[in-house]
Amino acid sequence: GNGKTNGRPKRKSTILQAERRTDDIPIIRMADQQNENLLSIVDQMKLELLKDDPDLDMFHN
Repeated sequence: GNGKTNGRPKRKSTILQAERRTDDIPIIRMADQQNENLLSIVDQMKLELLKDDPDLDMFHN
C-alpha cells in the first residue's frame, strides 16, 4: 500500500547517498592538498640532510 513500494525508497536512498558523496568531495580535496604540502616539506628535509651529509644514501631507495 501507501507509497511503500520497493522502487521508491531505493531511489530516494541513492539520491541521499549521492548528496552525501558530493558533501565529502571538498574534504577529500583538502586532504589531498595537505598531503602535497607534507610531501614538499619532507622533500625539503631530505635535501637539507643531503647537504649536511652527502654520503648519506638512506633516502636513495
